[in-house]
Amino acid sequence: MGSGQKKLTGAYYAGVGRGTAYEDDLFFSHVLSGGNVRAVAAVADGMGEGLGGLRAAQAATGMIKSLLVARIYNLRDRNFSELELSELLKESMQKANARLLRMAGETPMGATLTAMVFTDDFTVLGHVGDCRAYRLQEGRLKQLTEDHAVGIALTRRLGKDPAMQIDLSVEQVRDGQIFVICSNGLHSRVGDAEMSETLEQTEDLNQACVDMVNLAMERGGLEADCASAIVVECGRYTRKPATQPLPTQEPAFMGPTGQPQEPIILDHPLPGQDQPAPRPSMARRKKPAQAKPKPSRANAAAKMRLPKFSLDKISRKQALIIGGSSIGLILLALIIGGLMTGLQGAPASTAGSGPGVFSKLVVSLIGLGIPAGGIWWWRNKGASDKLRRAFERYK
Repeated sequence: MGSGQKKLTGAYYAGVGRGTAYEDDLFFSHVLSGGNVRAVAAVADGMGEGLGGLRAAQAATGMIKSLLVARIYNLRDRNFSELELSELLKESMQKANARLLRMAGETPMGATLTAMVFTDDFTVLGHVGDCRAYRLQEGRLKQLTEDHAVGIALTRRLGKDPAMQIDLSVEQVRDGQIFVICSNGLHSRVGDAEMSETLEQTEDLNQACVDMVNLAMERGGLEADCASAIVVECGRYTRKPATQPLPTQEPAFMGPTGQPQEPIILDHPLPGQDQPAPRPSMARRKKPAQAKPKPSRANAAAKMRLPKFSLDKISRKQALIIGGSSIGLILLALIIGGLMTGLQGAPASTAGSGPGVFSKLVVSLIGLGIPAGGIWWWRNKGASDKLRRAFERYK
């Protein structure tokens, strides 16, 4: 390197969003040149259905690499002026726009793009959309681009207007500077002060990119957009010592006796939180499930017992006692009835009274025999199960 050549160190990192699809594309490339161009960097943020956003972003950065970097390499021994590099960068972005317009004819898509070409003395910046470029110098972070957006609606992007305007600017390059190019997924969630602090207190550029992108992804939540960042350090930037709070030790859980105890583990985790599984000693013990035996015919018959006071409860001896008592009561009633009839002056002829008393006795015996026989028949399982169940329901 000659005396005017500066050391450029570049790093980049992209965070894949947890939303619908990955839509960022970026690159940093050192240029093998004998002239004054040292590196080219670009960040694109695509938009489109499905993978359309990623295709749009790749088409935008691909045109910068295939056209701009290729031309610089073909003229690698040339010291480009600010105007020449500005025209080369403008032409590359215009062709990227034309390519996206052709692609959008099939599937609607577009992209924002911010690109920088670094030389020993200056950098040329081209910008369309809401990606941003910053410069950190002596602790002050300055935004070098202007967002082409109103709220969340873009007013300028690739793939929208054939006569798209491109913002071009030139910045001087000095030792002790850091340039940042990032997508809106990063700068919309990480403030300028946080970005400046991270860059000043992190020695490793790669780690600085990772820290900023991860912070943006954490704040984006489950629907986080992609976040991408390129950091280019010119020479050596003077870092500041990190200001971190003193480490604190978590207090242990204290029991009634003042002795430390293990933390309590919830049996039911809170919504949205992953809790460790409870230990076996704390888990609720459950008896192992046992298969229920299939009921046999004997068990089914045992379950079909009649309710209390059913006729099945009457023994044979009780049935005989009931039957005998009933016969005795009927005979006693007949005798008493006959005596009362005689006392009332009924006809005394034997022919008239004999058959009447005998017929009454036969009818009484038949009336008593029917229920007694029914009890005996029921007791000896003469009735069918269906009839017995019907009788019990009626009862």
